[in-house]
Amino acid sequence: MTTAIRHSTVCISIAFHEEAVMRATAINLRALPEQRDLIDHNAHLLGKNRSER
Repeated sequence: MTTAIRHSTVCISIAFHEEAVMRATAINLRALPEQRDLIDHNAHLLGKNRSER
């Protein structure tokens, strides 16, 4: 893992109407291979894959 990856920041903004019903939805994000590996590693530690919540 590089210093650049450890110090990177991801910002996600979500806006919704007060009356909207929140439901699960797929979100596609672009990630560098190193970021994807970090996500996969941490998901594995939790017994999940990168798609699970």
